[in-house]
Amino acid sequence: MAEWRRLTYTVPESSLERLVVCLHELGCLGAQHEAGRVDAYFPGRTDAALLTAAVQQELGAAGRELALESSELVPDGMWQERWVASLTPFEVGRRLLIVPGEATSATSSERIPIRISPGSAFGTGEHVTTRMCLEMLEGQARLGESLLDVGTGSGILAIAGYLLGAGPILALDTDTTAVEVARRNARANGAAQIMFAAASVEALAPERFDLVVANIDARALARLAGPLARRSRRRAILSGILLDQEPEVLSAFERHGLLPSETSRGEGWVAVSLRRRGDD
Repeated sequence: MAEWRRLTYTVPESSLERLVVCLHELGCLGAQHEAGRVDAYFPGRTDAALLTAAVQQELGAAGRELALESSELVPDGMWQERWVASLTPFEVGRRLLIVPGEATSATSSERIPIRISPGSAFGTGEHVTTRMCLEMLEGQARLGESLLDVGTGSGILAIAGYLLGAGPILALDTDTTAVEVARRNARANGAAQIMFAAASVEALAPERFDLVVANIDARALARLAGPLARRSRRRAILSGILLDQEPEVLSAFERHGLLPSETSRGEGWVAVSLRRRGDD
């Protein structure tokens, strides 16, 4: 049976979401959090002191308020299976129904079901950054229009785009494990036509897509503004942006000709739809 290391952190509520994002970027396999306390699961060999130092560095000033409450090996790896089993289908936007884990019931026959086997709390549609992306994608995916999904994770955005009629679709992630998970999820949704690749957007051939979607860290968005903008023929949807990071990200994309046309905010996060300057 797999052995996990459970790291329990306490942090002010104002920094909770930023901490969870940071933990996932550093390889967290799953996290449960409430009331300023986070239980984060990592492989058993993880060095708690080194990881905590990395988290504090990433969080900057907020890292000084972070406290590692405990670090312990958890011999029962079934925590993840129990968490997945507890998930139930939920509606997103006007037309989508997310069916996570092994859940089989569809509460609305009028909605498009998307079956996702999650590896963590991110990418299942539960996190607000993913929900906002899905809602924007629902309004912008066009029949027969090409789509690029950068940082695909579980594949949920690419799959949603396909089921909403977009195509062809290319989905990228630099994590090879994520790509394999996304492929499995695509097959489970009858969307095997989606092309998945373990690659960065910078490595792509100079191909352009009608719509580019990227739900990744805001600093990565700002750094990749040029490559992402060059791949977008007309529109882009960005998420994973904290409120105080919004100006930096928008400024980076404006320099490459993409301007905000729609903004969604929730729980301290921002998602934005961009349109190429001069496009109607």
